[in-house]
Amino acid sequence: MNEAFLQYIWAHRLYKSASFLTSTGKVVEILNPGRHNTDAGPDFFNAQLRIDGMTWAGNVEIHISSDDWYRHGHDSDPAYNNVILHVVANSTGREIRSAKGDTIPEATLLFDDKLSQRYDHLVRSGDLSFVRCADSLPLVSSVQRTAWLDALLVERMGQKSAKATEFFQLFNGDMDQAFFCLLARALGSKVNAEPMELLARQTPLKVLLKHNNPMQTEAILLGQSGLLSQSPSDDYVRTLQREYSFLKEKFNLEPIPPTAWKYARMRPQNFPDIRIVQLAAIIRALPGNFQSALFLPLDKILAVRPSDYWDSHFRLGVSSPQPRSKQLGSSTRRLVMINCVIPFAIAEANRYANESKKDAAFELLRAIPMESNAIIEGWERAGVSPQNEADAQALIHLKKNYCDKNDCLRCRFGHCAISHGFSPVPYSPIP
Repeated sequence: MNEAFLQYIWAHRLYKSASFLTSTGKVVEILNPGRHNTDAGPDFFNAQLRIDGMTWAGNVEIHISSDDWYRHGHDSDPAYNNVILHVVANSTGREIRSAKGDTIPEATLLFDDKLSQRYDHLVRSGDLSFVRCADSLPLVSSVQRTAWLDALLVERMGQKSAKATEFFQLFNGDMDQAFFCLLARALGSKVNAEPMELLARQTPLKVLLKHNNPMQTEAILLGQSGLLSQSPSDDYVRTLQREYSFLKEKFNLEPIPPTAWKYARMRPQNFPDIRIVQLAAIIRALPGNFQSALFLPLDKILAVRPSDYWDSHFRLGVSSPQPRSKQLGSSTRRLVMINCVIPFAIAEANRYANESKKDAAFELLRAIPMESNAIIEGWERAGVSPQNEADAQALIHLKKNYCDKNDCLRCRFGHCAISHGFSPVPYSPIP
C-alpha cells in the first residue's frame, strides 16, 4: 500500500462509508471529497466536509501514518494551513498541527481489503505478462474501452502537437517555418530528430522556396547540415559545395556542427544524408502554404524522390554498389503523417479554435493504414485489438505512459481491475 493508492480510494469514493469518526471521536461526513491535486500542495482541493455538525470547505491531505505529516514538513508549510482533514491508513494518535498552530482533525480511511489485494496483485504481476491487468481486461465493457481509447488518443496527439505549438511561438506565428521544423524532426525519427530539427531551425524556409530546384535545395540543406564540408569529393559534391558557398554568403547562413549526426547501428536508407535530401524533395513538392497540407494528396507528395545522384549513393561522395531509388517508403510516409501533418493540423486547429479542422485531422489518422509492431501484437494477445491507426496510437500511448510506468491507478483498465464489484459511495447532501 502507498499514498497513491489511498488517494485513489479517496478520489473514487471507494471508502466503506461517507461517515466515520476522527481520532478524537468527532463524526465526519464527506459531502464532497474535493479535486485531486497532482502538483505541489495538499492532495485534494475544495473538499466539503461536515465535522461534528459544522460544514467545512478546504483541503485534504492523505498519508500512510500520522507521523508523515511532520516527516514531510507540513507543520511548517503555510501551503497546508487550509487543510481541514488529515486522512491516514494508520493513525498513531499524534496531534496534527498546521504552521499557524491550529489543530487539524485526523481520520483513518476505511475500505474493503479486496481493493488493496487487487492493487497489490497488479503491482506484483508486472513482470509476468504484457500488461498487469491482462486477466481483468474481459471485465472492461466495449463502451468503457472505446471511451478510454478516445481519451488516450487525445492525450497522445496533444503531446505530439505540443511541439508544433512550441514552434509557433518560437517563430512568432510563422506557420510555414513551424511546419518545416516539424517535418524535419519527423524524418529524423528517434535517432536524428534533434539534429534534423536544428537543421530546419537554422535554415530559413523562404530561402529554400526561392531556390527550389533539386541541386539548390540539396546544396542548402546538406551545406547547412555541416556534412557537405566533411564528405569525400566527387563532381556532384563539388557542384553542391560551390552552390552552397554562394548561397551561404548571400543569405548569411550558418551550418550546424556535423558531429550532431548519428550513423551507428542504422540502416543505410535511414542515414542522415538520405533523410536530408528527402526533406529537400518534399519541400519542392509542397506548395508554399503548408497550412493546407492536411487537405493535399499527401501520400503522392511524400512519395517524391531526391535527385538521380542518390540512386547510387547513401552518403555524400560514397558510391553504392547496388543502385536503388531513395523514394520515401510507405512506413516513413506513414510516420510523417502521424508525427508531423496530423499533429501540426491539431495544433493549428487549437490555436484558431477550428474544431472542424481538428475533426478532419483525427479522421485522417483513422484512415491511415495500420501497421503492426511489438506493442500492438502484445495488446492483441491480451485480447485488445485496435480497429484503426487511431486505436493503435492510443494503445501505444497506454503501454508507454501508463503500463510501463506502473501507473495503474490513473488507467481506466486498471481502475476496472481494482474496483469491479464496488460502487462509489454517494455524495452526502449539502444543506
